Order: sequence, then C-alpha cells, then structure tokens
Amino acid sequence: MRPWFEVKPEVYSGLQNLLSEHYPSLHTLIELECVYLRGALPIVVDGKEIDRFQIEIEFPHNYPYDIPIVRETAGQIEKIGDRHFNSDDTACLFLKDESYKHYSPDSTIVDFIEVCVKNFFMWQIEYDLTGGKPTRKARAHGILGTIEFYREELEVDSIETVIKFLEYHTSKKVKGHWICYCGSGKELRRCHLEKVRDLRVKIPKKYATNSIAALKAFSKSQY
Repeated sequence: MRPWFEVKPEVYSGLQNLLSEHYPSLHTLIELECVYLRGALPIVVDGKEIDRFQIEIEFPHNYPYDIPIVRETAGQIEKIGDRHFNSDDTACLFLKDESYKHYSPDSTIVDFIEVCVKNFFMWQIEYDLTGGKPTRKARAHGILGTIEFYREELEVDSIETVIKFLEYHTSKKVKGHWICYCGSGKELRRCHLEKVRDLRVKIPKKYATNSIAALKAFSKSQY
C-alpha cells in the first residue's frame, strides 16, 4: 500500500505550507515511508515565549484518520505516568476513547498542535511550577482515566456496567432486544440504545476493544 503522502501529495504539501507559516522551527522529513515533524515548539503566552520543547510528531500511515504520535526528545521531561507519558515514552495527549472531543481528521496540523500538543506542554510547565500539582484539569493517566471517562459518559459507577456497555459497543451488531447494560432490566431499545449507537460512531472499535481488556484485567486485580 502506498503511503498517504504519495496518495495525497496535496495534503503533504499543505502540511508543509502551514508549518512554514505558523511553526517555522518545526520541519518535516520522510524516513522509511513515514513522515516525521521535528524541531522546537515554542510555548508563547501573551506574546511572550515562556519555554520551548524539542519534539517529534510521527504521522501514522493512515493519517489523518489516526492520531499523530508525539514525543519530547530532549529529555526535558521525566517520562512517567504521573506526567502523562505512556510506557513507550510517547505523550498521552488525551484518552484515546475520548479522542473525538479533541481530534478530527478534518483538523489541520496547526489545529492539532494548538489544541492538543501545546495544551499538553502547558500542563507540563505548570506541573513543574506547582511541584506536581497543576490546576489545569486532566484525566487520570492509564486505566483510571478510562474508568473516569466511561463513568462520566454513561453516568454509572460500576466497572462491570462499563464492561457490559463496551461489549455491546464492540459487537458486530447491536440488537434492541438485548437487556440494557445499565442494569434497569429493560430492553436496550427501551432504554439506552441511542447512547450505544452514538458512542459506536464516536469511539473507534479498536480503542473500545483495548479498554475492555484493560478493564477486565483491572477488575480482576481488585479481588
């Protein structure tokens, strides 16, 4: 399969033009049929640069449909869960199940940097300034953030209820006569069918599938 920048060269050239205009300190390059963006990201507040970070953004092979991967490359930040870094040292910009609130395939690279990447590094700056107690709201990292998100979204408390919802969410076809995941005892069509349908559109199946496995493992570890 040809890489996205060959299939849609206009997307790649548009990306380069936007970067040249808005972030001239970031540069694109292609390595092993993968596009990377590398350089310095200045953090500017009220017209004043307060910090800058050396970063790398890796564009997935099916960009823009999958989310770009972000790394801090100068060792300026400790790569730990408390600072929202994954075990492979990539930045956890947001919970993937919740990505529909933050990222869209229609977004430009500048949108992505402004909304997702800069907010992540602004949070890192505040983390240092406050001794690890930033006031900027952020979800818990890892499985606790997943639980937090689904409890809020579904308005439930039980992890088992969340798992039941995700089983419906990831099924090949949702059937209205199933008993609702919420525990009401009602058929899904007479309870939360629209919620299931809505989130099946918003949350990719691959993310929900990963969350089921993680939630089951977490739930088992609690007993």
